[in-house]
Amino acid sequence: MSDNIIDFTKAFEQRKQRDEEIDALIKQSDKEIADVFAMANARETVWALRGMGIKVEDNVDSMRDILTIIEASKALVFRSIGEEYAFQMVSDAVFQEVEKEAEVSLSEMLEKFLNDMETYFEGMDD
Repeated sequence: MSDNIIDFTKAFEQRKQRDEEIDALIKQSDKEIADVFAMANARETVWALRGMGIKVEDNVDSMRDILTIIEASKALVFRSIGEEYAFQMVSDAVFQEVEKEAEVSLSEMLEKFLNDMETYFEGMDD
């Protein structure tokens, strides 16, 4: 008779463990995507600049700026998934100063950026 008894506590714990394993796999996938996203972002930026007649390869020091795009892109993905990434310290430090000097909050900057972005892309999906 005991074979027919369902242990809901055990079933719940197994499901919880499975959900945690799935979440860990998703987070690992997001971290791996950060590299792909960062490289694509940097390549697209260089390509767009070339299209405007600006050749970053003419200035070896521009590699610092390209590396900044790459690292900032990775930091963005990591921050978005609740993970720390070393380059986040750079943007945190820079924008703490910007907030103080400009007397504007990051949330206000983000809201304006998102509104402008929505306006820019409005109708492109049609």
